[in-house]
Amino acid sequence: MLIKINYDHHQMVQGYLIEVLPSTTFLQLKQNIETVLGAKVARQTLLMNSLELRDDHNVEFYDLVEESDITLRYKQLPPGQKLHLTVITPTKWRYRLQVEETITVSSLKEEIQKLSNIRAEDMALFYHNNEMEVDDFDLLAYFVSDGSTITIKLTP
Repeated sequence: MLIKINYDHHQMVQGYLIEVLPSTTFLQLKQNIETVLGAKVARQTLLMNSLELRDDHNVEFYDLVEESDITLRYKQLPPGQKLHLTVITPTKWRYRLQVEETITVSSLKEEIQKLSNIRAEDMALFYHNNEMEVDDFDLLAYFVSDGSTITIKLTP
């Protein structure tokens, strides 16, 4: 069955459909979310109707049905804690950056521009094969975490 994972971050609501079995535990679902979206399991909380879903319980335990709504909350890092990122350019150059997860995609592009001489407006940034397409959103909105790799593709 498919269930819908809703992530609400600063008025940005994203919905993801994920296939589960009745025997799927919520820890397994969190692991699946990490595989698909890059959201670290330890920072995830899953809720249904404001009730936190226990990792050791399965889909059947909570009587979920097709396209049930599950809310994903993603824990923010403490203020001042830096992420160590690797940025890969189209020519395979690698740059290392330290940034806070609350910086915007636009600000990250500007930091990359300083290092790489690729104009910020010519960049499309990708994390976990998903384009970080809204420049005003922070890195947390895209689940970017410590040790993440960001890939640059040039825009036409």
